[in-house]
Amino acid sequence: MFTDNKDFYPTPKYLFNQLMTGIRRLSGRILEPSAGKGDMIKHIETLLPQGYGDGDAQIDAIEKDGRLSSILMQNDINVVWDDFLTYQTYKEYDLIIMNPPFSDGVDHALKAIKLAENQISHCEVHMILNKQTIDNAYSNKRQELLNKLDMHNAKIRYVKDSFAQAERKTDVEVALINISIVPNVSGKSIYEKLNIRGWKNKKIEHPLETTLSTYVKSSQIRSRLNDIDRLVVEYETACEIARDTFKHVLNKQSFFGYISQINGNDELSSITHYDKRFESKHLNHELDRLRRGYWELILDTKDFRELLTNEARQKLNRQLAGVHDMEINFTNIKIMLMALQQNQNDILIDSIVSIFERITEYQMN
Repeated sequence: MFTDNKDFYPTPKYLFNQLMTGIRRLSGRILEPSAGKGDMIKHIETLLPQGYGDGDAQIDAIEKDGRLSSILMQNDINVVWDDFLTYQTYKEYDLIIMNPPFSDGVDHALKAIKLAENQISHCEVHMILNKQTIDNAYSNKRQELLNKLDMHNAKIRYVKDSFAQAERKTDVEVALINISIVPNVSGKSIYEKLNIRGWKNKKIEHPLETTLSTYVKSSQIRSRLNDIDRLVVEYETACEIARDTFKHVLNKQSFFGYISQINGNDELSSITHYDKRFESKHLNHELDRLRRGYWELILDTKDFRELLTNEARQKLNRQLAGVHDMEINFTNIKIMLMALQQNQNDILIDSIVSIFERITEYQMN
């Protein structure tokens, strides 16, 4: 069947099973970019939960041969495009599972990897390639593919006689490739872009240097100043990201509502129902927790707390409770450090008196 199509080699079930070794169940949105007459899709369906079409999973198919594409559509398979190499989409795929044409497997492999790299969300790519595409890197494209596979720590296994018992036989040795591609935007990459000054030049006085000199040992001042700078920048960046997220949610709701109104289609407005749970109170809750966490890191009262009794710790906690509502900046940090220093002696004395009273009470009894 379709022997005039030099790239038509339906994927046998046993080879699919080897490709997906260790994966018992699939879910999410799945792309099969060289679908043929649907053999790979049938294999994929065996790893999907029952009733997957109801939302647990969805399979998109791409097929260049019009005859094969017609077979897919007749079998109610969701065909979304004809040529994978020209495919563009806003969709986010959880999995790309493919047995691309042996003749230009490198192009299809690079396309799949780049599609996954450009996503916001995590994507796995599982592919069957001609072994020579990996072993014989004579072209710039093949070398680029090797670099991509290495960069993403791809798992590569070779299989001989993989199509010896297939519907259409060939003696081509194949490479089974499994790649997990994380989003381009990550917490680490954002953090590495932070502009943290670091006060290493002793000729420049930090706004908190004098105040901090009464709070920590002189040998620790520079290190502590750098820590505070880092914490302030972290806090500001975290707040900006939280606010930007809320702003984008509001813009999305507003725009979707507007296009729904001008097009007379309520369905467009209802798309944003996932976002309606995210209100200003939730943003304030996030910001409040950030402030509390960073004030505790900045004031760093752990060592001092260990000297106190439970009653004294509670008194200190009450005194520090109000700081959580103060914005984090150098002026407020200076104010709180000075207040904490002034209160430490009184709290420590109270703690000593409390301990002494307990000892004497025990001896009198």
